[in-house]
Amino acid sequence: MFTDNPNCIELQKNIFLFKNFFSKKDIEDVNLAMNNGKRTSNINFQHPNEWFKEDNQSALIPELFPLWEKISELIYPEFVMHPQLTLLINKPGQQGMHTHTDSPGKSMCRGDNHEACEVSSEDRWMTCCTLEYGAVGYFGDFTGGQLYYPHITKDGLEQDERNDDNCFEVQPEPGDLVIHRAYHPYEHGTREVLSGIKYSFPNFVLTKEDNARTFHNYKTVVLPTNEFTNSLHCNYYTSLVGTQNVCTPDT
Repeated sequence: MFTDNPNCIELQKNIFLFKNFFSKKDIEDVNLAMNNGKRTSNINFQHPNEWFKEDNQSALIPELFPLWEKISELIYPEFVMHPQLTLLINKPGQQGMHTHTDSPGKSMCRGDNHEACEVSSEDRWMTCCTLEYGAVGYFGDFTGGQLYYPHITKDGLEQDERNDDNCFEVQPEPGDLVIHRAYHPYEHGTREVLSGIKYSFPNFVLTKEDNARTFHNYKTVVLPTNEFTNSLHCNYYTSLVGTQNVCTPDT
């Protein structure tokens, strides 16, 4: 379990910090990729929330793949993560990210019908209701941009009434990794960036057993041909990491 890692700092119940999880070279590689024209999204990305329509999502970035693997290794073998190769971009003058949960929770799913999950955005991997944690890595060079939890007090207690001003906050720094529960009462948002630019690498974590077989689990054996040739996960990576292999979900 990732919580047994000696570098895991439990800030509050179900909120964990890994300081300097990413190396200086990792940070430099990501920052360089962003400085080389990867700031503008090349994804046909539709989201009902206006916050996502302010050019604050990057293009697909191949340099993120080894960092995705690094987080995957940390949470292995109990948990797996969705494919993810994009960053969220925040700079001064932009509103902080709206308060939200990463998942409505399993109680919002009716049986095994993932399409019936009550979610507010596209459930690309059909797992939104079964997420256990969000895991966010930080890059760039910035001040401000705190991560806050309006239903968690500064003392770590749950509060029924949302309080955006008097609540628990985390001040992330480049290289940090924050992991928190995906559902209530761990709603979270971000404060406005005061200076510089913040790149956030959001990932969504679930148990291996809850994978809806829409993407391959970390450390899946790669085969030359199989029934998942046209899977979303493989299409997502193939053009980016330069491999013609295809993946099959772990069994």
